[in-house]
Parts: sequence; C-alpha cells; structure tokens
Amino acid sequence: MGQGAVPVYKDGVLVGAVGASGGTRQQDEEAAEAGVRHAGLSTSA
Repeated sequence: MGQGAVPVYKDGVLVGAVGASGGTRQQDEEAAEAGVRHAGLSTSA
C-alpha cells in the first residue's frame, strides 16, 4: 500500500487496512504494522 498504510489480513483474507501519520513514511508503516500484529492479524496473505 505504502505511504503509511498497510493491508490487514485475517486467515489469508483481506479484511481492511490501517494507516498512521505523524512520522516519516517508514515510521508510519512500522507503527501500523505493529498495531496489526498486536491485534493478532497479518499484513500479508
């Protein structure tokens, strides 16, 4: 996705996306990915 957003997958099915802002693109994506993983979901199928 890029630009601070990541896709969200559950059991290999795309269920949404999460975005963050406030830092660099890389920092925003890392924060979004961390939230997705903490919720027990994945950013890839």
